Amino acid sequence: MFIPDPNDRLPAEMPKRDFQLVTLAVSAVFFVAAIGGIGYSLFSESFLPHRAVQAYATVFQTLGISLPTNYEPSAFVVRYLDQLRREPCDREAIKPFAEQIERAGYPRESAKSLESFTARCNSSAELLEPAYMAYERLSDHLSAIRIASELMRLDPAYPRWPYLRGSAYEQKRDYQHALNDYVTTLQLFQNTSNVVVNEFYRISRMFDALGRPCEAITPLETYIAFDPSTRRTNQLVTLIKNYSAKGNCQQTYANGADRILMQDGNNVVDVTVNGISGRFIVDTGASFVSITNAFAERANLMYDGANVIKTKTAGGTLTMALGKVTQIVIGKTDASDVTVAIAPKQQHTFGENVDGLLGMSFLTRFDVTVSAGYLELRRRNFTE
Repeated sequence: MFIPDPNDRLPAEMPKRDFQLVTLAVSAVFFVAAIGGIGYSLFSESFLPHRAVQAYATVFQTLGISLPTNYEPSAFVVRYLDQLRREPCDREAIKPFAEQIERAGYPRESAKSLESFTARCNSSAELLEPAYMAYERLSDHLSAIRIASELMRLDPAYPRWPYLRGSAYEQKRDYQHALNDYVTTLQLFQNTSNVVVNEFYRISRMFDALGRPCEAITPLETYIAFDPSTRRTNQLVTLIKNYSAKGNCQQTYANGADRILMQDGNNVVDVTVNGISGRFIVDTGASFVSITNAFAERANLMYDGANVIKTKTAGGTLTMALGKVTQIVIGKTDASDVTVAIAPKQQHTFGENVDGLLGMSFLTRFDVTVSAGYLELRRRNFTE
């Protein structure tokens, strides 16, 4: 016989058993979800670590890397590995894959995977620059230089790439090659007058590191010459004085004063370089005294193919070699140990019957005035 429970008639007590049932159901749902989550984690997150490395061994081999057997790829990495296994040249997979493994503590493997990918598929600055950064993070400067050289091959006219290589050379303490690349960086800018002082100072630092403090003055004076009223700051003046004192530059840096008639209405002057006479165009837009290959041979200067810079010209990018002449004489003025740029073997590099450009590596040593067909030069005193 059924006997009703009086408590069933009490509204306040009626949810009691329903609540227990709901609690039990919710617990069951969470239990199932938890089991499912564990299963997903085992498959996607860890993928049984040693099995993950084994499962994608061919991808790792193709990328030229090896990861420890206890490496636990994230779900993201597993997804990108799957993509690369199906499509070995998938650019949308390799970059995030490299980023993920670098964050996981494998920067070298990240860099190598990017470098290997670009070697097999198409080279890409977007992929090679992160590889450069990873190598520099590891102080692997030789590898960073290799990557930067490839970047320069891809786009010879982009100033960032020689800057990156120069920075790696500087960290390696190869100051001559760093100097070449920093000079190239400056030369590749469209308008040198708008370039910040740091680009000039890097060149000065390299000259000084090479034991050539007098030549370190020239880049700073070139920067100042574009706007002397605002750029000749106390800080730069002090730096120039320090370089001058260090190299005893006042004795040989520049001497004399003269007012020289320019020829042919084209700012052409007679110049003597290492005792050899030539016709040069006065060019305040040229960073260096630049000479033809033929004139360099007459002046006993060799074109050093291992010591080159690139510069922009009206006809494109020109490769030139940096050198140094013992003396340049114009009229009653002279300067010693002047940096010059030597052109490759091309006829009429600077025009018919012209042997070179009289650029800022000479002119900044003097107070210069160009007017009424005359070039006026007066020795600059760096101790004032």
